[in-house]
Amino acid sequence: MISRRFIQFLMVGGGCTLIDFILFAAFHELAALGVVTSNILSYGTGLTIAFFINRAWTFRDSSKRHHARVLLSLFFGYLGLAINTGIIWFLVKWMNVYLAKATAVIIIVFYNYLTNRYVVFYDRKAH
Repeated sequence: MISRRFIQFLMVGGGCTLIDFILFAAFHELAALGVVTSNILSYGTGLTIAFFINRAWTFRDSSKRHHARVLLSLFFGYLGLAINTGIIWFLVKWMNVYLAKATAVIIIVFYNYLTNRYVVFYDRKAH
């Protein structure tokens, strides 16, 4: 059975991915920025929004470890950004840029959930 937390994470991620795609298209098509720059800006925005929503709603984190959680989130978030950008950079040689981005999102969603659930918002007292 799929956990409530994972469903909430997918809902937050879905909304933030929509924001990511809209911003990516705006940066890439309207501002004529390159694929890598567009992805860094759009993914970074979605990552920031997702952190605060996941903290408040998905993982209901009210601990006093806020600074540690922010640092962990930044570390794993930017590692995820590097993986995501690398996947897109590799795939755009063989497919449409938006299909490459969608493929990267599908791959990275599991990485993001696992690092958020078991590292960033892991509650030792609850386990």
